[in-house]
Amino acid sequence: GTGMLLFQTGLPVLTVVGATAATIAADVRISLDGQFTFTNASTQNLVITGNLTLNDKTAGAPGTNFDIGAGRTLTAAGANVTVGTNCSFTATTGGLTGILLLDVAAPNTLLTFTVPNGSSVANLTVADNVAFAGAILGNTFSVTTAMIHNGGDINIGTANLQIGAGAVPYTRTAGTYSGSGFFIWNSTGVFTHGPALALNNLRVSQALALVSASGVTVNDYLDLNGAVFTQTVGGTARLTIGDANGVTVEVDGTGNINNAAGQSAPAFGAGATNYLFTNAASAPNLFTWPTAQANNVTVN
Repeated sequence: GTGMLLFQTGLPVLTVVGATAATIAADVRISLDGQFTFTNASTQNLVITGNLTLNDKTAGAPGTNFDIGAGRTLTAAGANVTVGTNCSFTATTGGLTGILLLDVAAPNTLLTFTVPNGSSVANLTVADNVAFAGAILGNTFSVTTAMIHNGGDINIGTANLQIGAGAVPYTRTAGTYSGSGFFIWNSTGVFTHGPALALNNLRVSQALALVSASGVTVNDYLDLNGAVFTQTVGGTARLTIGDANGVTVEVDGTGNINNAAGQSAPAFGAGATNYLFTNAASAPNLFTWPTAQANNVTVN
């Protein structure tokens, strides 16, 4: 429909029961100074095919907190999800497993995800094309419990997409990434990238060990941010560093590529490779220099 469902008083609790998921085929705006709860007492999930907006009803006060109950999934399928200042999606009621699923419905082909600086989501699943927008651009968006990517392109723009902190698993079965921000691995969970994965910029802030027997290509910038990257799976190197346009490898502190017994050296693209050593703890003589040496080395 073309109308709007508006919640603006009290602290609503939504319970969905029945044989199938409930669908709201209209725009939904929630404008509160507190929590809207999609309760874990529900027996079915919720799908919103219109635009979904979370507003801060009173400027400066805590805004709308949309809490997704344990075992439940909120599917945002409209063209826009807009999270206002002081607003958020959380997963606390009955446990920590409530999922926000971004899966745009036809005829739309792109979901614009507009969020403020410092935003996070506990459990995020992306199944279709999503573009980040709003004050998060130039800042960092975090997934704090689990992330699944099973379709579509995630265009982070100038934002960083951080997995972590904590033991946050990342599971991908399909999908691509675009934008100039960093994909940040800051988790002690399992990184399952599935089929071949390409990232423009990757920052490794916690030990990262690949488990999928397929390639990972970092096109523009690899930041070994005080952590070790283990990229050999089944005796085969899975990492390709750089493309034809060149790449920078930043070694920050004790960052490194694992060279233990059984590890293989990563491959390099056709462009120039520049090494940048930062942080007082960085030591070029302790870094694992690949067999394919850099064309240019910058020591900072």
